[in-house]
Amino acid sequence: MQIEVPSDKYDGAIQAMEHRIGKGRVPGISDPGQAKQIMLKGRFAHAQVRIIARFGTVESLTCDAANGVRLAGTSMGISAAVAFATAIWSGEDIQDALSKSCMTGLQIGSTAWVTNVLCAQLGRTGPVDVRNSPVSRLYFGSGLRRFASAGRGEDRWRLAGFRLGSRCGA
Repeated sequence: MQIEVPSDKYDGAIQAMEHRIGKGRVPGISDPGQAKQIMLKGRFAHAQVRIIARFGTVESLTCDAANGVRLAGTSMGISAAVAFATAIWSGEDIQDALSKSCMTGLQIGSTAWVTNVLCAQLGRTGPVDVRNSPVSRLYFGSGLRRFASAGRGEDRWRLAGFRLGSRCGA
């Protein structure tokens, strides 16, 4: 198994691994010369990786867009193929089936791409403090908490403003 390290820290990682192997801290390996086989030089520097890991930077958007193209291409191709087959089986002309399948593929692929980029960017944001969110203020600040915690009896419906025995809760 290889361990990938940032490109600017590769030489230091090789030396550290050689030192560990020399002291016998790596099980199954006794030759310090094998450190280069264990360590894999990464394509990015440590500073670049830190920038990519941040929300909303050009580098992170570029990386997410490139990763999203792979996902979108797969979903676009599958959707277009299914749409083309369905159109042909329903008796449409090949030109019409091809144009409809291309539109379907573009719609599905673009949706998958945008969703992938947005989800990857949102995954880079910090954890949200649930106690201070607008939804929790609405829930705890109003009677919704009492309504949700009330029993299944008529007290629950009275808290919500419904009169029992009437139609449509009026």
